[in-house]
Amino acid sequence: MDLLVKREIETTEPVQWAIDLLEKVIGFYAQEDVSEDYWERLLREKKREVMEDFYALAPSSSRYYHGLGYCEGFDGGRMLVLRILMDALPPYRALDCCRGKYFREAAHQLKTFAEITVYLKTLHISHGGDRALWRNAFFSAVNILLTNGYAPDLFNRGGWPVLVIAPPYREKTAACYLFNPHTLVLYSYSGNNTSKRTFLILHEMGHLLFSKYLAGKPLPETFTNILANLSPADYPQLIRSSSQGITETFANLFAMAMMYGTGEGNELFRGYYKKMGETAPLLKHSFQPTLLLQTVDIGDNDPNASVLTFQ
Repeated sequence: MDLLVKREIETTEPVQWAIDLLEKVIGFYAQEDVSEDYWERLLREKKREVMEDFYALAPSSSRYYHGLGYCEGFDGGRMLVLRILMDALPPYRALDCCRGKYFREAAHQLKTFAEITVYLKTLHISHGGDRALWRNAFFSAVNILLTNGYAPDLFNRGGWPVLVIAPPYREKTAACYLFNPHTLVLYSYSGNNTSKRTFLILHEMGHLLFSKYLAGKPLPETFTNILANLSPADYPQLIRSSSQGITETFANLFAMAMMYGTGEGNELFRGYYKKMGETAPLLKHSFQPTLLLQTVDIGDNDPNASVLTFQ
């Protein structure tokens, strides 16, 4: 990168920067009679620029705590949009034998860009006054995971550590896990309860683990045993057999199991734990990583998959 030139991403609001970039690329393809080869070369060049920006900004923007990445504020916003774009764009360099392997057809690529643009336009700048609360909740969640035997490398995907980001944006949800960019986003949230924020982070970590290890496979017997011992009528906010499906139930119970026996857990779930009786220790036991997870990574992303899968 030319050190005399500061890219716009370093000086402008990052979400609008990414929207402008994507709309410019989409508009270029719509207005110009471009060949597929030129289109591919253009996107690869954009990928090079995005990678340069990401690796130039990441050291000063992100910190790692026991191998789990964290960043916040507008630095976090930059990491968020750059990580999304890095996943959406085709590889900058590819061997001749692999050319086109990861390159989406133009129609699919444009659809992907449009999906990202729609998502980015749902993000609205917030005051960002809850960064300290998210930061404390992140440290709490990591310590709880380590105490429960969840080593940081269990959360890696395709060689990438998960990046937890608390940007100064609000959205309709408090948090989400973006599957392909492998990023957990913590939006501006009105609640001041750090324990609830810790639960939200662990809940999204549960989505990550389910997607990586359990999706499309038979559910572990220890997990099905827990479901058999808990009545949905008694836990309506934790066990959801409706449209949200088993992944939401897994994420809720994972967070509850991780927090069992902690001060944060007692604050949120004391009534639930008492109601569960002898099932509460079973919940804790069922979510031990050695029982729950198959330590096999998922491998390469499907090049035809949607870039944003919200969980």
